[in-house]
Amino acid sequence: AFWINAYNALTFQTILEAGVPASIRDIKPDPWENARWDVAGRSVSLNWIEHKRLREQLREPRVHFVLVCAARGCPALPNRAILPEGLDAQLDRATRAFFQDASRNRVDRAGKTVHLSRILDWYGSDFEGLEGVKVLPGLENLSAKEAAVISYMARHLSESDRAVLGQGGITVVYNEYDWTLNRR
Repeated sequence: AFWINAYNALTFQTILEAGVPASIRDIKPDPWENARWDVAGRSVSLNWIEHKRLREQLREPRVHFVLVCAARGCPALPNRAILPEGLDAQLDRATRAFFQDASRNRVDRAGKTVHLSRILDWYGSDFEGLEGVKVLPGLENLSAKEAAVISYMARHLSESDRAVLGQGGITVVYNEYDWTLNRR
């Protein structure tokens, strides 16, 4: 919880210090690579927090749904800090909200196409081999990463969407990522 909140707070600090640019990608030096913050006695960058501390050490893919890069393509920012008490439930809520947000992910039942957030392309390998997640039958035409993401996502979808996924022959399309600053 501490590192998730640190990442989100430092992202906001970066945006405010830059004078609220059109996109976080407009900020120089690179806000993800620049290790300019001292957190818990260590000089850190946003990438260090996300990739080394959270992804590598925790191996918890649900963090992708609570880390906010200040872009419209990011998951919605939680309306309060993440708390250590009930962390699992908070991650579950954020994950469910992300997968059920049709502006980010949706199943086109008629076209048997799953439209996914680009986040799931970038970090889809984090979902491979998760304990308790069985890859759905019928996804053999997909990459291992895509099959893992679709199988994980299915538990958060409606019964009718799950039925389409279970039929196989699914095509995956990744949405364009909107890097415009999220001012909502």
